[in-house]
Amino acid sequence: MSDVATIAGTFFGMLVGLIWLAGQGGFQTKGLGWKLVLRYLLGLAGVFIIRYGLKYIFPSGESALAYFFGYLRYTAIGFWVTGGAPWIFIRVKLAVKQNKAHITVS
Repeated sequence: MSDVATIAGTFFGMLVGLIWLAGQGGFQTKGLGWKLVLRYLLGLAGVFIIRYGLKYIFPSGESALAYFFGYLRYTAIGFWVTGGAPWIFIRVKLAVKQNKAHITVS
C-alpha cells in the first residue's frame, strides 16, 4: 500500500506542478552549462529536503494516517520537481520563462 501512495502522490504532484507552471508561463530547459549544474543541484537538494524533512515530521508505519502523510510527502516532491523548482530557477535567474504561445496543456 505504501508504494501505491508513493506513486499516486508523486504523479498527482507532478501533474499539479506542470499545470501550475504552465499558467505561470513555463520555463526554458536550455541554458548555460553552469546554470544547468546549479539547477540540478538545487532541484536535488529540494527533493532531499522534502523527502527526509517531512519523513521526520510525518507519522510512519502501516496505518491509514501514515499512508495519507506519505501521499502528501510524495505529492510535495512531485510538485517541487515540475513546479516549485522551475519557479525558483526563474526567480534566481537560473532559467527564463518560456514564450506562452508555445505552451500547450492537453
